[in-house]
Amino acid sequence: MKSLTVAAKGRDSTRDATFALCNLIFKYCFEIDNLRLCGNMVTVTQQQLTRIKHFPKADQVMYYFWVGRLHLSQVKIGSAQENLRVAFDNCTNKNWKTKRTIFTYLLATSLMLGIFPHPSLVDYFGLTAQFGPLIRAIKLGHIAGFKSALDQQRSWFAKRALYIHLREKCEVLVWRSLFRRTLFANMRDRPKLDSTKPPVLTFADLLAALRFSSQDNTIDVNDVECIAVSLLDQNYLRAYILHSSSLLVLHKDVKYAFAPPFIT
Repeated sequence: MKSLTVAAKGRDSTRDATFALCNLIFKYCFEIDNLRLCGNMVTVTQQQLTRIKHFPKADQVMYYFWVGRLHLSQVKIGSAQENLRVAFDNCTNKNWKTKRTIFTYLLATSLMLGIFPHPSLVDYFGLTAQFGPLIRAIKLGHIAGFKSALDQQRSWFAKRALYIHLREKCEVLVWRSLFRRTLFANMRDRPKLDSTKPPVLTFADLLAALRFSSQDNTIDVNDVECIAVSLLDQNYLRAYILHSSSLLVLHKDVKYAFAPPFIT
């Protein structure tokens, strides 16, 4: 009760303290790992959102931050990223510690959508050690490197409830990058391929790439097909599987076949 009194202090009315009180409840719910009330808080504040800009900037920033985290916990990655972006854009540079915390979650959700920030921005917030190796592994399609980068920072990510989300959502991006690099390697090594036909990837080439990237020789053709189906099902790849020839036939326009996942 004392916390609620502090939150309302200096406000003209209880209504003026709406988002401050809401932010306190969000904070406590996350601290005790009980988010059932958070959904109710979002519902209660919906009518007030039309006039949120009339509330103190700090209340606005923290509200969007907590809603972003709530949506992340609900695996609503796009909505989480949008709310965290609003919080980040409205947080002043004077509040560097708060802005760094917001950026940590904004960076994580952006990676899950296949959006990569400029390295200088990651470095500015002192997050290169945590995210740098992870970003490189995703871009290179390095499966073993991705798992190693995550595991080396496991306690850091787990403390912020990011480890499982990054593991589940970013691994598919690693596969996508690996398929793309395998195709470009084939096009470079086989320049005389008929350009009038759609590009293809053989399961044999993908199997070799997956085994090399993961450093796991137990991967077989069934795993290749499962990964390909997963990429297709999640719209990370525009192609179809030709089972009779064990081929992955891609869209003729390679840029479209591997279009950025965040626009799907």
